Amino acid sequence: MESIRNLNRIWIYLALILAAAFGLRLWGIWFGLPFSYRADEYHEVFRALELGSGSFNLERTGKGGYFYVLFLEYGVLFVALKIAGVIESAQDFARYFVGDPSSFYLIGRATTAAIGTLNVFLLYRLGARAYSTGAGLLAGTILTVDFLSAEHSHYITVDIPMTCLATAALLFAANMATGGSGRDYKWAAVFAALATTTKLPAILLLLPLLIAHYYYVRRKGGGPRQFFLTAHLWWAVAIFVVVLGITNPGLFLDPPMPAYFGDAGGADEGAVELEYAEAAQGTPPNFFIYYIAVLGDSMGWPLLLVSFAGILYGAWKRTPADVMLLAFACVFYLVFATSSHPHLYFPRYMLPVIVVLALMAGRLLWAAWPGAGAAKQTVAIVVVAALAFMPAYKTVVNNYLLSHTDTRTIAKEWIGENIPQGATVFIEGLKIEPTRLTVPLQDTMENMRDHIEFYETREPGKAKYLKYRLQAMSGSTYDLELVSPSELRAHDLDHYKDMGIEYLVIRPEYFVESRKIAHVGLSFLDELEADPDVSLVRAFPPNPRDRPGPLIHVYRIDSNVDGAAGPSNL
Repeated sequence: MESIRNLNRIWIYLALILAAAFGLRLWGIWFGLPFSYRADEYHEVFRALELGSGSFNLERTGKGGYFYVLFLEYGVLFVALKIAGVIESAQDFARYFVGDPSSFYLIGRATTAAIGTLNVFLLYRLGARAYSTGAGLLAGTILTVDFLSAEHSHYITVDIPMTCLATAALLFAANMATGGSGRDYKWAAVFAALATTTKLPAILLLLPLLIAHYYYVRRKGGGPRQFFLTAHLWWAVAIFVVVLGITNPGLFLDPPMPAYFGDAGGADEGAVELEYAEAAQGTPPNFFIYYIAVLGDSMGWPLLLVSFAGILYGAWKRTPADVMLLAFACVFYLVFATSSHPHLYFPRYMLPVIVVLALMAGRLLWAAWPGAGAAKQTVAIVVVAALAFMPAYKTVVNNYLLSHTDTRTIAKEWIGENIPQGATVFIEGLKIEPTRLTVPLQDTMENMRDHIEFYETREPGKAKYLKYRLQAMSGSTYDLELVSPSELRAHDLDHYKDMGIEYLVIRPEYFVESRKIAHVGLSFLDELEADPDVSLVRAFPPNPRDRPGPLIHVYRIDSNVDGAAGPSNL
């Protein structure tokens, strides 16, 4: 009877943890819509739609896999809309997306939230298998409120899916190391391959899998010869290669550069935007210190210190699971600390490491109190709640902010009401539209047609997308001068004044701290402030209480605007 009560209590705790995890990851997923303010979200969405049109991108080999899930979900959406009579054809579906992509982004973000919650469950299972049920529950609680894990579970990006698949691979590897069978080899290989397809750094999972294989062979009484001759090993290798080849054929046909671990997979120049204010004037930090600081900011320093103590405890115990998990976390950290590109380093790279740290902390906290039963559980819960307060508070504040209107949306509405249509506007941009981190202004039909003509033979996919955009256009349009980092480095303010630019939409934080433009951006801001022909007509500052987004400044070049009025008249 006592064991049944304990089992019921465990399931209650787990249900509460998973409910909290899903709630924290789902809250705020509507942020920004119908606009997407994440630089890299659209990659997976467009790849899914591209696959639906019968095309497969073999070039983006470092990241993939997640778009297969989105492809299936968007297929269901297509069928539902067709049954409801909203659309009649694939062309209507494309126009529906271009007109308002909100439903597509909500589906993707909700999926990521569910995957992030599944990762919490898998961590519980890993902790229960490797150490104890209590350790798994505490680790799941820590991961539930972890800031980076909760934050990135809001985005349609590959980091959370890759981390979840990596946790699944580690779970089956723990089974291998502590008493599993050939079935565990196969599933560990499948999930390791899927994690690698999703994001290439997951190939580092091969190390803990080989360590688990070593302990499996040793447990069976085998030696070095059996390590290489065990059939399970070669079946796992074959499965890994086959699954990887099927899900990411471009990895073999067009392999990424060796420096992939440091360059985020060859991201577009314009997509590499300031994600956190972690670099000043383009100077890279010491990456060993930087990533430790990232872990402290995400977990909270008290919990991080406990996890470090848990690492020492694991190094002392040296169980098969300890060796396997610590090897993975240490190698993952060291690879990124030693290979990160000077301009491309982001906190999200540490998500798989956080999973291991959460488990080490949960295992230590559970082992710290002797005995068993409700008293021990109560003490452990209270201690973890106290330690997790900092990341939980940070996560709640971030979610609360996400549920409010972004400064870029506010700026877009103001510009539409106060700046005449057709005005020539300087704005951060890529080839055909503003970057997703600035105000989502709409280009003129004439410019769109010019883009279509230019890309018709060079990049037909872009041309087709722009044609749908033309068909769905509504609202204010502006003659946009799309300025990339390379163009900003090449020209000063006078160049844009001579071009006839009338207004400039600026994110000052990006111009000051971007790794791509360094001191050039600061010089450009100084020119704006010093030039008597330039007026700051409106600022849209963020507010930590109820207004997310970057600071947006709208400048006017009075010499290029007929009858320019003072700032107060706008």
